[in-house]
Amino acid sequence: MAGILSALPGIIIILLIDAAAAAVWLVWLRSKERSFPRFRSPRWFYPFFVLGVLSGFVAWIVEDSTLSEYYTSPALGSAGVVVYYVLFIAIIEEGVKFAVYAFLSRKLVTIREPFDAAIGGATVGLGFAIMENVVYGFRMGPGVSFMRSFVTIQAHMLYSAIPALCFSITVLDRTLMHQKGRVGLAAFGFVLAILVHGLDNTMLSYGNLGGLALILNIMYLGLLSALVTRTGNASPYRTFPWSDWKHALTVIKRGLDVDPENPNLLFRGGLYNLAAGRWVDACVAFDGVVETGKRLDLARSFYAVALFANGDREAAELLFGEHWPGLSMRERTHFSRSLDRAMPSRAILRGEIRDLTRKAAWLPGRKVRRG
Repeated sequence: MAGILSALPGIIIILLIDAAAAAVWLVWLRSKERSFPRFRSPRWFYPFFVLGVLSGFVAWIVEDSTLSEYYTSPALGSAGVVVYYVLFIAIIEEGVKFAVYAFLSRKLVTIREPFDAAIGGATVGLGFAIMENVVYGFRMGPGVSFMRSFVTIQAHMLYSAIPALCFSITVLDRTLMHQKGRVGLAAFGFVLAILVHGLDNTMLSYGNLGGLALILNIMYLGLLSALVTRTGNASPYRTFPWSDWKHALTVIKRGLDVDPENPNLLFRGGLYNLAAGRWVDACVAFDGVVETGKRLDLARSFYAVALFANGDREAAELLFGEHWPGLSMRERTHFSRSLDRAMPSRAILRGEIRDLTRKAAWLPGRKVRRG
């Protein structure tokens, strides 16, 4: 009992160090998620962190088992260090992390794009690294746990993000789904993570290479940040300024090439086409949303807007007359605000459209539903 009490302050310090490190990195990940607003809760990736911690626990049990004896045999000589870190440690650690990511991405959390994959994979690596730091802290003291918070977390996050990204691209890209070699991309990402991880540990196991560790982990941090930022910039789901409609339409088209019937992408493509004054393209986009059977009320409203802007006043008036009286006040307000944002410099056109909606709201025989 006395031994437990004497060790308790050190345990508390270790847990506080790693809790602080986890909080800092989760804030960083959340800031990346928020910097590319996508109408998605910035907490969607937390399950990846929780199961990432669990994966670290599983790896610790396996690495402490008798299996390690086969990789630390004196008969292997100097090659044993490489064999141990590459063919044992790296395979186990990257294997459990990848298994967690693959399970979550296919069963619990919807991965819609490469940015989701990069964030999800990095978060699994974060959870794993935090658990690993706790284990090392218990074995070697709070100082080791503190030091590893600076030199190993970003490495594990990068190791996990690479295979997660490669694996998800093979699932998301419809042109790859039917190709025989698509599994090769996922395998490439997994093998690359194993090799980098294993060789990194091998180099750091020789002598005092603190300077090399610092250089490598600064490089890993830069690569991780670049990976997340680049995939975020390429996200078709993110919000772009209305003035940047050209870039927005290019990115949204890339998303539609992968998922051509996605109602959210079609809808946002229609809005940016309105902002660009591309009335025909806007009609096509909103008609596509209506065909999917989703977001019908707003899609029909903006389809009518696109028809009116394209010169087909009669069809626009008919479409507004069919569905506008059934919209709640909340839905009408949402439409009005979206219209103002998408077409800020077209006040006369917006005024004419509002005249149509006011006329449609009081057509005889129509029942108005109020929100």
